Amino acid sequence: MGYVLEMKGISKNFAGVRALAEAHLAVKTGEAHALLGINGAGKSTMIKVLSGVYSKDSGDIYIDGELAQISNTQDAIRYGISAVYQDPQMIESYTGYENIYLGHEGARTLLLSGVGRRKLRQMARELVQKYPFDIDVVKPVYLMSSVEREIIAILRALSKECRILILDEPTSILTEKEKHILFEFIRTLKRNGVCVIYITHHLDEVAQV
Repeated sequence: MGYVLEMKGISKNFAGVRALAEAHLAVKTGEAHALLGINGAGKSTMIKVLSGVYSKDSGDIYIDGELAQISNTQDAIRYGISAVYQDPQMIESYTGYENIYLGHEGARTLLLSGVGRRKLRQMARELVQKYPFDIDVVKPVYLMSSVEREIIAILRALSKECRILILDEPTSILTEKEKHILFEFIRTLKRNGVCVIYITHHLDEVAQV
């Protein structure tokens, strides 16, 4: 099986400080691949290069074996790459489905009408059916637990036809019980062919994912 993603010889400097030096990463379909390291090891820099937040100084990125040109976050999204960072930002008074589609082209217009809201609600429920998880997308975010918010953020990424999902320290604010709920959801994503790049410095979590 070929690689969905390959990052080869990636280097990045900040004001003369080398954050990445000839870094490599390769991920296959349906694989959860951990990026491990202490703070300052370059984990976040690597995935911000992949997701278009930073531009690389050198190296190449390949998607399905083809050279990819990623200069910004929109480029990354077009290649099916989305990132969920620590403590994802939500509008508390909005429902889960509203937060999933907030920022999508045309979503603002749909949110202003009853018909549009029904359409977005149905789209969110279909998304949950595709990646089965017991979550009420109609519930306001301020009533959601930390893991439910994390799942909504992941569903927001998946709604953009994401094939390569980056999770940056996703358990930082979760309880032990909530962590296991998240791990089960990640297993579901893998079964659906989503590549997961999992950033952590907890070895016990790697064994779970």
